[in-house]
Amino acid sequence: LRIHPMQIVLVLDEQFSKKLMVKPTFYGKPKEGFRVAETVARPSLIEMHGAKSELAKRESIETLPIDFNNYGTDFIQRVKLVRLKTAEEDFFVDVFVRIEKELEKREFRDLPIFVLQESKKKLAAQLKPGKVSIYMEGPKLVLANLLPEKIQVFVDYLSH
Repeated sequence: LRIHPMQIVLVLDEQFSKKLMVKPTFYGKPKEGFRVAETVARPSLIEMHGAKSELAKRESIETLPIDFNNYGTDFIQRVKLVRLKTAEEDFFVDVFVRIEKELEKREFRDLPIFVLQESKKKLAAQLKPGKVSIYMEGPKLVLANLLPEKIQVFVDYLSH
């Protein structure tokens, strides 16, 4: 009869309970033009039981990674917490992820100004300066496809 290894070490530790903050972990990216606005774990604190040497030094516990890939809307996912070596059971939490459109700022320079006037009244209108710059903020995908030559700036001085 042979036993391998010939020696084993048994470490005894005090049983311990501690409330730990849940920290969701993630990988991947949301759909193009979207971003993660907020993540919330429920419950946000969880009481863990295990060896004092393992729990005493911890303030938080992570979830298994949640996949963000190609999400364009909010979602909730039930996810398992990383299991501690001395944990007695598996724990699960619900993680709410809020996804929003990614906003962008964009400037369009030196756009010509056009004058609107009633056809009956032929008044001479002159603008100084004849060009303006416009600053826009909006969804990244919308602004990315906006061409300066498609933007028209008008001054309306029609009388009522």
